[in-house]
Amino acid sequence: LFRSNLYDAVYVISLSLICTFPIIFATSYRGKHSLILLFLAFYFGVFGIKDIASFVANEPISIYETNSLFSSGEIAILAGAICFILGYAIVSKLYSEHRKGILTKDWSHKHMGIVGICFWLIGIYIETSLRLTILDMAANIGTTHATGFLILLRYLQPLGSLILIYMVLTTRNKTMLGLLIFTMLMDFAVGFIGDSKVIALRAPILYLFSFVLLREKLPLVKTVVFVIIAGLMFNIFNSYRTSLHLTKETRIESYENIGAKLEKFADSDQSTGERFTEGINYFADRITLKNYVEFLMTRVGEDTKFLHGETIEPIIYAFIPRFIMPDKPATNILGQLFNNTFSLSQSSLTFIALSQVGELYWNYSWPGIIFGMMIIGAFMSLIAATLRLDKKQTLPRFLLLLMTVYLLIIGFETAIAQSYTLWARFFILLILINLLIPKQKGQNQKNKTNNSINHKIQNNNLNKRIIAFKKN
Repeated sequence: LFRSNLYDAVYVISLSLICTFPIIFATSYRGKHSLILLFLAFYFGVFGIKDIASFVANEPISIYETNSLFSSGEIAILAGAICFILGYAIVSKLYSEHRKGILTKDWSHKHMGIVGICFWLIGIYIETSLRLTILDMAANIGTTHATGFLILLRYLQPLGSLILIYMVLTTRNKTMLGLLIFTMLMDFAVGFIGDSKVIALRAPILYLFSFVLLREKLPLVKTVVFVIIAGLMFNIFNSYRTSLHLTKETRIESYENIGAKLEKFADSDQSTGERFTEGINYFADRITLKNYVEFLMTRVGEDTKFLHGETIEPIIYAFIPRFIMPDKPATNILGQLFNNTFSLSQSSLTFIALSQVGELYWNYSWPGIIFGMMIIGAFMSLIAATLRLDKKQTLPRFLLLLMTVYLLIIGFETAIAQSYTLWARFFILLILINLLIPKQKGQNQKNKTNNSINHKIQNNNLNKRIIAFKKN
């Protein structure tokens, strides 16, 4: 037991050292190192938080090969982080900072608010409809012409929230702050009813990330408050989820009985401290992806074949419409394929996330982890270097950077083809929207005014010299 705990401690310390190593070289939270800091913080969360909790509780972290210093899954996780850092560092070193950036013109403040509210309303309507109807049917919605479009429109909700967050953090407008708080409460309600913790807590998480990038400060007090509230909310989510499964109610039926359910939760004998502790443990259990990586490392190549790119290749069809290529492979099959291949759930429709580290290994073995994580690191380095907010802070740059955080970093558990296809489509959508939105003219007009004033001053000085010369 002592040796097992020692090995567990070595893994946690090694992972923390690797994930915090780039902080030594980072010169700005919102510069070219922004995405490596955010990615590794999330990486440590999904592969380390549960391990810390288990270590404190004196439970073995790794359930495989506990007599070795590192299990094969732990080696894969540590190697993945190192390769990501290497790929990121290479591009960061080679990228020329003198290149002209993109999305350098800001939107007018009037249109920011209007577009942000409209986007959020469209997204929340679609999300609510999907959560209460389509996703509540015990069947796969399939891959239709409209499915991809609906999925893209769902992301207007976080996009609208980010626009409001940007306005709150840059203008400190109290009206916008009130609207942002209202949208957060509505998001929480939809996430609670639809049994989606991501939707419920997405906006506050994006706000904390945005605070770091826009204010270049660590919001320690806000983070502590968020953790406390999130811990209590996860306890309620867990109770609600259990009640939903035990009663076998549909989400619409559960919504109609929501008052009785909340009253039942409130009457529980649990103290606030117990609720918080259970909520944090539940969160740690839900967020961890390490056990699935370790599971794959012991099964793939032994009694299960490698996929040889089956789940990654669909990314090349990202911009080919389904009506042109009706039989093009779906990008979201990985979660169900993982579940059904290893019979992990009683329902064949259940999606189980295995992380992109696990997907890379399942497709291409160790070369997949080494080169795949290097490519992911290089791609994020290119985005961060191109969209540096410390050089030019504009809303479209901020949106693309934060949607990268949401789709590619927070979405690291999602299939590679699915997350990067969504990112590519969102990039095109944002470019088109940016062309249509009127730009802010205040700064340009101010520059013109200053130039005009300077020109007049120079002319007056010249006239005075001419007059003085004539007098002499």
